[in-house]
Amino acid sequence: MFLGRRAIVQKLLRTWMPPDKSRRILDVGCGTGAMLEMLQEFGKVEGLESSSAALQHCRNRLGSKVELHEGSLPGGLPEDRRYDVITAFDVLEHIQDSAAALSQVRQALAPTGYFVCTVPAHQFLWGPHDVINHHFRRYGRTQLVEELTLAGFRVRWISYFNSVLFAPIAFCRLWNNATRRKRAPQSDLDVCRFSSIVFYAIFFRQSVLFSPIFPFRSVSPWWQ
Repeated sequence: MFLGRRAIVQKLLRTWMPPDKSRRILDVGCGTGAMLEMLQEFGKVEGLESSSAALQHCRNRLGSKVELHEGSLPGGLPEDRRYDVITAFDVLEHIQDSAAALSQVRQALAPTGYFVCTVPAHQFLWGPHDVINHHFRRYGRTQLVEELTLAGFRVRWISYFNSVLFAPIAFCRLWNNATRRKRAPQSDLDVCRFSSIVFYAIFFRQSVLFSPIFPFRSVSPWWQ
């Protein structure tokens, strides 16, 4: 599913953001660096991550190609730097004070900069996966737009993806929540290799079919 998400984001960036070596990009919550490799196509990339172990994995994976910073939102962005693009893929839901985090992101962007994000959708789908991954919330469209607007962003484009799998995922999540007793929480990402291949095929097909026609000229969030 991560590979499928990356394919969708890559296609959207290619649609509106031609490669530019002078473009400064910061990936917040870069983890072990999977999205950093893709983002290098669009400019000079830096990564921000709170886990020292994940940062070490990034260094082993990417060497000196990407500048890495240890820190988290809010309060952890590199000082005295402005970026043309800041990305946050499945990050905001992990931050208790999301308003302060978004405000700091806005301050770190160039005046015409873009903020690109994905977040898990629909609070009614809350389940053990969210608990295990230390989420504070899942987002509705209105809530996300309000938070971004209050932080000073102009939302130009917002969309769902993973819509092909939405119905079966929603059914399974609601059924599990209704029938669960005292079982230990379990991540939804504990899937076999075959399932991973199937999910990637579905996501990739969606990335091929998904052709947005409205380019963004300011800040553009995307949510999952």
